[in-house]
Amino acid sequence: MIKQDLLNELKRIICDNTLIVCIGSPLRSDDRAGLILCDKLIEKNVRKIVCEYGLENCIHDIVNVDPRILLVVDAVYSRKLNPGDIVLVEFNEFNLEGIEFTSTHSIPLEVVIEIIKK
Repeated sequence: MIKQDLLNELKRIICDNTLIVCIGSPLRSDDRAGLILCDKLIEKNVRKIVCEYGLENCIHDIVNVDPRILLVVDAVYSRKLNPGDIVLVEFNEFNLEGIEFTSTHSIPLEVVIEIIKK
């Protein structure tokens, strides 16, 4: 996704009841993308949760906020993507359009999203 297209889409998505969840590991340099974004958002008036080591570790915090929109930021590895590529996925569809990626999370992301929805 082109940077300007991403910014336009994020402006469309983000509202007053949006929660941004930034996932990553400070121990892995290539898995810090979400954490770096949350650091950059400190000055902005945005609700966010820093969720180190997996979305499954923040389910309770997310459910307590009860956001209308949940924006999850995480680094992924895929043979079909180039380093730095950005993928925006609507979780109500959870269709990665054939993009296979490797996850280091103990519970698959789509399973955690379903738990949060309930």
